[in-house]
Amino acid sequence: MFAGLLSDDARQLYEALLADASAPFVPPEAPETPALAELLRHALVFQTPAGSLRAVSPAAALRRLLLARQRELADANRELADRYAELERLEREPPRAAWGTGTQLELLSGSDELAARLHELVTTARHHCHHLRTHRPGDDPHGWPAPAPEAGVRFRAIHTPETVAQSTGPAAGQDRTGSVRLLPGLPVQLTIADRVALVGIPSTDGGALLVRVPALVDALLDWFELLWRRAVPLDPPASAAAGGPSSAQLQVLRLAAAGFKDEAIARSLGRSTRWVRRQMESLEERLGATNRLTLGIAAARSGLV
Repeated sequence: MFAGLLSDDARQLYEALLADASAPFVPPEAPETPALAELLRHALVFQTPAGSLRAVSPAAALRRLLLARQRELADANRELADRYAELERLEREPPRAAWGTGTQLELLSGSDELAARLHELVTTARHHCHHLRTHRPGDDPHGWPAPAPEAGVRFRAIHTPETVAQSTGPAAGQDRTGSVRLLPGLPVQLTIADRVALVGIPSTDGGALLVRVPALVDALLDWFELLWRRAVPLDPPASAAAGGPSSAQLQVLRLAAAGFKDEAIARSLGRSTRWVRRQMESLEERLGATNRLTLGIAAARSGLV
């Protein structure tokens, strides 16, 4: 009945006192045994005015033991909840700068520090250099774009339409054949140079996380490849079929098929919105479409997108 609630010695003493109603007199100066102290602590026995010991009824004893265990469990649950709250607080904290320079994860803060590290990463790359761009030139707390890598380094960049300045043309001077694509809604800025990645952290001072952990760098590279396959090439097609849409029209068509609005297409190509709409009207006429929806269907059937 009391298994797990009392020690064996205390249980045996309780059962003995319960069986013998005429328990012996206990002098006040008599030392308490551990078993007796346990029974007294739980109020399972008491001394009569005459000094003899009496045990409470089994029902009363079990109720008192269960209440004591309930209090213990409540205290343990409160302590466990406090520990989980501390764990959640630690998980919400940003990476600490105490990781320090040269470690596998390093928190950078300030546009000057980031610009210097970005320049170092890109100019020392030997194999590949990949970018995700989410800010317009001159409106970027992270200091992107980075300088161009050395010749022979494979360079690829994915831009949002907003990053392409209308006055400077596609990709703000970083355009290389086959190297720049467009994709709306990029969540963060990113540079991967060989086996090091720099991930922009949304902040006013241009914070970023420098990543050297091989598994994390591989994951970021895989993510970049997924985005690259979804992105629309900014470079015009190498050639247009005789009698078919021009290279510029094919470019407009691809961007429209990817979900770009007329204004975003114009900004991406360094053209006016009116020019884009003229190209769309010409494409509708050429493909026998009556609106943008039927134009998309006709372009897909013709293998143009």
